Amino acid sequence: MCQKGKAEFIFFKFNEQGRKKPSTEDDDRQLLYIMKKDRTKSSQMLAAEWILSNDKKLCGSTVRRRLISMGYKSYTAKRKPLRTPAQIKKHLTFAKDHQYWSNEWNNVIWNDEAHLKFLIAKIALSVWGCMPGDACGSLIIYTGKMNGPAYIKTIQDALPIFIENKFDTWFKDNNINVLKWSASSRDLNPIENLWYYIDKEFKKSRPTNAGQLQTMIEDLWIGCYSNEM
Repeated sequence: MCQKGKAEFIFFKFNEQGRKKPSTEDDDRQLLYIMKKDRTKSSQMLAAEWILSNDKKLCGSTVRRRLISMGYKSYTAKRKPLRTPAQIKKHLTFAKDHQYWSNEWNNVIWNDEAHLKFLIAKIALSVWGCMPGDACGSLIIYTGKMNGPAYIKTIQDALPIFIENKFDTWFKDNNINVLKWSASSRDLNPIENLWYYIDKEFKKSRPTNAGQLQTMIEDLWIGCYSNEM
């Protein structure tokens, strides 16, 4: 207390820590666990699941603030284009035309490309592969972005039969039928399951450079059918 003339002044020392955090360290660890189980969930969905684990009234904004304080960022998922009516019709026609196939699928060579990333180490590789029937086929690994000619040359180096502008001719000369594939039909291609398996498995080993990532992808590709996918 200070006194000046007849006036008296009383000084109080306030707590300088600010508003108390709405969650404890245990709560934050639980939130982190929930988020890592499914990173596609919105902050509102995470908040609803978080409330069930700690019985506290917490909103989506609180979830975002807590995750940001732990070094994470929030992103809005990019919208994927929906199938057009024409694509849906072709998709259905393809399914009906092949609904009774069984052993015939063993004669199909499935192929596709994928981009595999490990964001923690900031490394990424692109791959192209094919799988005939129940076996693994060729695998090509390349880095960086490719335009059309560079992509074709990469495939040519690994597969001599792949010749630009002569692909259809080679198929006809060797009596190979090509399935009429409709656009936006990735879910019909079983090799997508193989890419998902490889992407999930190599992240468990946490590669630190592109060389390690390439070795892991090659080992997983070779041994994919000796493990349960």
